[in-house]
Amino acid sequence: MEKICKKPEEYFGFVIWNLNNKLQSEIEEILGDKDVLYNHFMVLAALIYLKSIKKEPVNQKQLASYTKMREITISTIVRKLDRFGLLKIKKDKKDARSRMLLVTKKGADFFIRIITFIDDLDRTYNNRQTDLLRKKLLELF
Repeated sequence: MEKICKKPEEYFGFVIWNLNNKLQSEIEEILGDKDVLYNHFMVLAALIYLKSIKKEPVNQKQLASYTKMREITISTIVRKLDRFGLLKIKKDKKDARSRMLLVTKKGADFFIRIITFIDDLDRTYNNRQTDLLRKKLLELF
C-alpha cells in the first residue's frame, strides 16, 4: 500500500494534541476528583482570572470568547461546575438571555488548593525553550 499521508508526528496539530493529552492526564491526576475534569478546572481558572481583571461579573459569552470555546461547550461545563457548587449561574438583570457566572467560596477554595500543585507542574516544564515555544504558540491565536 502506498503512503497516503505523513506520519502523525509530522502534523503540528497531532503534536499539540499529544502535548495537551499529556498535560490533561497530569492535571487530572492532581485533581484526583473524578467529577472535576481538566476542562472543568481550566474553565474555572479562566473565570477566576477574568473576574480578577474585571470589576463586574463575567457572563458565559465572555468566558467562551476568552477560552476560544463554543458557547454550548461553556454552557455544559458551567452547569456541571454549578452542580458541584464551584460556581453559581445567575440571570443577568440587564439581559434575560445572558447568564452571569459567580465563583463560590467552595470554588475559590478548590482553585487555590489545586493551583499550587499545577504551578509546581508548570515549573517542571518551564524553561527557556518552553517559554519561547509558548510565546510563539500564543502568536498563532
